[in-house]
Amino acid sequence: MSEQHNHICDFGLHKGEPYTRLSASFLTWMVGTKHQKAHYASAELKRRELAATKQLRRG
Repeated sequence: MSEQHNHICDFGLHKGEPYTRLSASFLTWMVGTKHQKAHYASAELKRRELAATKQLRRG
């Protein structure tokens, strides 16, 4: 999942921000509306879940 850190939002109010800095509510909105880049949002939400439960491995 380390590639996720390279993705930058390229639309709307958050244009130019990395997905790692977007709010969970915005990412959830992307997934819920089936936005064309929802896969980035979904991956970032999963990364946060793993980090919060200490299951994320670095490296």
